[in-house]
Amino acid sequence: RFDWKQQRIEGFKEAVRFFSSEIPSGRAIVVFLLFSKNYDILLDAAEEMILKFKNEWMLLAESEKIASHWKRQLLDRQCVDQKSLEQRCIIGIPWKDVNVMIKGVIGATQQTMSLIPMANGTQCHLKEKIKSELFDLEILSSNECQNDSEIMNDKEKRNSKRKTEEENFFRGEIVTWWNLSFGDDHVLKRSFHTKLLEKVKVACSRSDNEDQSKISIVRIYHHPGAGGTTSAKQILWELRDQYRCAIVRRISDITCEQINKLRNFNEQDTPKPPIIFIDNGDEEKLITLCTQLENRAKISSRRSEDQSRVFCVLLLCIRRPNLASNVGERSVQIRHDLEQAELDWFQRKGETLRKQFLHGNGVDPQLLLSFNLLKENFNPKYRQEVIKQFVDNIENEKEQSLLRYLSLINSFDLEFQRLPISAFDLLMTDAKRVLSFGIVSRQQRRQGWEINLSQALLVLINRGARVHERGRAHLDGLCIINQMFAKDILRYVLKQMGSTTSKVMIEFLESAMFRNYNKSLEVLQKVVKDIFKKREILDNNKRENFAPLIMDILEHED
Repeated sequence: RFDWKQQRIEGFKEAVRFFSSEIPSGRAIVVFLLFSKNYDILLDAAEEMILKFKNEWMLLAESEKIASHWKRQLLDRQCVDQKSLEQRCIIGIPWKDVNVMIKGVIGATQQTMSLIPMANGTQCHLKEKIKSELFDLEILSSNECQNDSEIMNDKEKRNSKRKTEEENFFRGEIVTWWNLSFGDDHVLKRSFHTKLLEKVKVACSRSDNEDQSKISIVRIYHHPGAGGTTSAKQILWELRDQYRCAIVRRISDITCEQINKLRNFNEQDTPKPPIIFIDNGDEEKLITLCTQLENRAKISSRRSEDQSRVFCVLLLCIRRPNLASNVGERSVQIRHDLEQAELDWFQRKGETLRKQFLHGNGVDPQLLLSFNLLKENFNPKYRQEVIKQFVDNIENEKEQSLLRYLSLINSFDLEFQRLPISAFDLLMTDAKRVLSFGIVSRQQRRQGWEINLSQALLVLINRGARVHERGRAHLDGLCIINQMFAKDILRYVLKQMGSTTSKVMIEFLESAMFRNYNKSLEVLQKVVKDIFKKREILDNNKRENFAPLIMDILEHED
């Protein structure tokens, strides 16, 4: 304990202060686990944690014999009262039962080690330690999904996973590896898939640059919501057994080194080029990354026997509201327009979903707006009808405000970023309730406001999105199901209110949301700043004069 007080306690307190400032109020839950009476140091730690997370902690112990002294000490230190102890101490549950409950809450899975391909045609294990070090990258393993033994070895869980992933995707969530693992039944292969796949394969064998660059680039230009991300992930999925594939979560100063480490892991002489997918990356950061990769390729070829013609393949997904009439040899375009064979697939799938619903084995397909948008070939009349139907059924004023602000931000954000749920706590909840989230008592634990949203609002938003910050998806997020719907919703709401874009933006900036500070508000503020300053790239590759929000105000308001 002497070492703890002299050398470590200040560092611990600093860590607690950091997490208390990072985690939004009411969104934390601190769990103390008592396995024995040897908890002198834990008492010091608990005192600090309870002071910072006053209503957001609980104690688990297998017996009163172990917990009694701990509770007395907390009372003596005057950091809790008797009522709090009675509400927050859960005693007498065997640890094996606690383990089952926690796994049920956090969805713990049993995964075998990830496999990635080698240049010689075999595969090697990629250790979790290495994966965690490459935190800018989401690495796709050859045995992705198959290595989740808990689901794959249980038919009931596998069928449940199939159903959940399908419904989430058709509601508007980003396609997952699970969707792709279930094959063409979940995700349509677009008519250009074979052509795009061939372009990527060619890019893996030779660069198309006249300056002898060793960085091959394949570009997917697409209208927002037209399926660019899905198409790119389908390519990675199909090539995961032949090439090392990864998605860039964020571009940082060390992303290049992480790509290089993935490329060379356990390889000798001449590795195959990894395929790196970047979704709507920042243009300046992309240029910097390409330059760094080019320099790394030159160093690699000078220092070793590595004589690869291609060091790395970048698969770039580029969202554009306006697409050029012609693109280069290594590019494809995806517009808001489906071919007849693709529409036929959606008709057949829609009929299957309808039959499942009628037999009580699925959700009403009319609620799957993202699926139906494609099924109706982006028909504006369909969008207007469903928006009127669901928006008019939202009666709660707070939900109306949430939809208004979400549609505003999602309409003008060029990157269509997810917004942290917790950033809206002060808007959606009374201040007293915000402080009470996380209370554990003998009654049911209070849940966040997002759990109790109306069905009409849930149809229009994606509540399962994840907010990527610092390269990690660690915040639950919200967004309208896609940007096309966001713009239509905003137009409809403004017409109903007799308001304007600028008035709603001012209302948003003056709302209760910004009366406090937490990490999620910092993320939201960054998105709002982007909306005011980021300009669109036109089909002639020049930038618009102002950001889309400003252009809209100039065009439609006095």
